[in-house]
Amino acid sequence: MSEPPSLKKPKKVPLPNMLVPSLKEKKEMSGSITLLLKHKGDKIKEATNVKVPVAVHDHFNRMARPLAPKPPISDFRRTTRKKRLKEFSKKEFEKDEANKNVQEFLEGAGLQSLSDVDNIAKSPLAAQFKLGYSLTTDEYRKVIGNCTQMRRVEEWYLQMAKEGKVMFPVFYRDEDFHHCDGIVWVPFKELFQLYNLKEVDLSLIQLWVLMGALECRTTHNKLGFLDPQIVNSTKIEGGEKSEKEVLDYLYTSFVKLQDMNTILLPYHFKPHWILLAIHLNDSKIVVMDGMRTPQAKFQSLVDTLDKALVKYKKRIQHAPCSNTFRVWCHPYCSRQDPGTSTCGFYVMKFMRVFMEDGNWNITDSEKLKLPTSKLLPHVCFSLAKQLCGFIVTHIISSNGAYNISRAPAGLMGLIEAGGPSDTLDSRSMTKDT
Repeated sequence: MSEPPSLKKPKKVPLPNMLVPSLKEKKEMSGSITLLLKHKGDKIKEATNVKVPVAVHDHFNRMARPLAPKPPISDFRRTTRKKRLKEFSKKEFEKDEANKNVQEFLEGAGLQSLSDVDNIAKSPLAAQFKLGYSLTTDEYRKVIGNCTQMRRVEEWYLQMAKEGKVMFPVFYRDEDFHHCDGIVWVPFKELFQLYNLKEVDLSLIQLWVLMGALECRTTHNKLGFLDPQIVNSTKIEGGEKSEKEVLDYLYTSFVKLQDMNTILLPYHFKPHWILLAIHLNDSKIVVMDGMRTPQAKFQSLVDTLDKALVKYKKRIQHAPCSNTFRVWCHPYCSRQDPGTSTCGFYVMKFMRVFMEDGNWNITDSEKLKLPTSKLLPHVCFSLAKQLCGFIVTHIISSNGAYNISRAPAGLMGLIEAGGPSDTLDSRSMTKDT
């Protein structure tokens, strides 16, 4: 068995190169400490009558004086310094901006340096519209080929293109847009945009509004629509005369649509589309926007709507109490990816939700159940199929509600002229009786 460890403290061994004090030095050190402890409470007498040298007096007197202010620089030096600083800061700012742009470009392209630019793969050019050629591209040819309505519209377009026509007319009545009868001219180029899921132009949005107006009248849905050709940023910001035209149209439409639960206004301000759901009874506007645009971008429209509301309130006895609209941007709607140009499809989708059920409370998010994600391509194609079905049934067909053969004699001059011009207005001044 091993012996237990010893309880004795080990002897301290001095470290190498360490001076060990002698016994005499230890006694002197102990005595000095004892003397200090004995006179601990005694007051130390201050030295008096000590002469301070004059140089020391002068030194501390100079230190106590405040610093003299720096003399101002001359106007010439100030001007040259300011100019030099401006040039320097501008050059540094431009240099930083250039470096930032280069860095963003490299990160977006997946490159390490600008020397790798030659290694970027060249993307094919986007297909362009050519009159007389197919509306479909190789990317969506298979999808469109399975849709009967879209094929019929394309076949009809090819036949019209052989006759040299670049657009087709659509007749509408006062009950659709709440102003005099007129014609919407739709370029075939816009059909190319629709077939390839690109930006949707004004004429196609007008066709979608006509489809919604006809459907709501058939189903007795209390949903009204406004003409985006009259109410848009170009008209509102185009001067006093054009703004008055918009104001008069809004006032007349409010009077005609006072029994409607909701009035839909697709509004365009370059380069974006939004949908405004107007509730006259409680003076409320609900904005449905895929890009969540700030209200300041379309504040001019809100101001014009407020003016129309004031005129409407003077005319109607049971008008709302408020003189201005309360604007609420709806958060529960599909969100559009930044940098894309499919806002027209989002407006069409929002309007379709109202057309299917326009009696629910739009502020009730649980009942609304709108997705907040982006619209997938198959959803956009379903909207395009519905619009093409409307074109085949109600525009191309001779018995269609919006076929040009139903236009009054006053509008036939536009058809014979071959399209709209600067001297011809697409809206007639006389209604068809």
